[in-house]
Amino acid sequence: MQEPSPYKSRTLFDAAGEKVGTIEDVYVDQETKKPEWVLVRTGLFGLRKTFVPMSALQPQGDDLRASYSKDQINGAPNVGDEEGASPEEEARLFQHYGIPYSASGTVSAKTGVQAEAGPTPATDTTEAEHRGESAAAPESLPRAERLAEASRSVQRHEEELRVSKIRRPSELVRLHKWVETEPVSTSVELEHEEARIVREPVIENEAGGGGRIGEEGELEVKLEREEPVIEKQVVPVERVRLEKDVKTEQQTVEGEVRKERVDVEHDQERG
Repeated sequence: MQEPSPYKSRTLFDAAGEKVGTIEDVYVDQETKKPEWVLVRTGLFGLRKTFVPMSALQPQGDDLRASYSKDQINGAPNVGDEEGASPEEEARLFQHYGIPYSASGTVSAKTGVQAEAGPTPATDTTEAEHRGESAAAPESLPRAERLAEASRSVQRHEEELRVSKIRRPSELVRLHKWVETEPVSTSVELEHEEARIVREPVIENEAGGGGRIGEEGELEVKLEREEPVIEKQVVPVERVRLEKDVKTEQQTVEGEVRKERVDVEHDQERG
């Protein structure tokens, strides 16, 4: 019979933490009564169902986390119907998840248990005794435990170098104005007056009478000249503006990351 399970309706995530779907049913082993498979409803509208081995699940808060990727889970073969799964279908399911398969039973989608292959279970004492003879040499571990033993896994982690950017002030730029004095020269045309003697003959009719020798006389003439007058005037010559441009450069960032390594060690048993 299909047993109620606390795992039903929980969300299943893959190994990378991505949501896979919702657990709809849990299938238990008929012999051990332990959960062996979960049926997960996946897809955008939950229309697809796929089996995931219970041995690959780990609790994650109120949900479960599988050690497989979402693509591998979604790529599992479709097995089982109202009448159960055939051994061939179940073998493909085991092979898909890399679990050793033993054809001792099939998954029954109708009852939700691990149903044994072979004759119908006996109801009388004689037939039960014959079954006891065939089961005289049982396997060392129940099937569900063997699957869990075979599918033990370890997650390997490694660090990734992730570089982010932060904007910080690098320098302060100011516009500073000061006054400096420098000599300048320019050429200017200047006029000045000079005195020169001009001699002209006197016409007799213009003489105006006779004159006398020996009379002294003096005549002054003021001469003028231009001199430069220096004046200074402040005029605007240019406008200075401070702007910022963004330049992009390539810079190599180096760091050390740690990686976990996984190896297999064989310990030989000594008799």
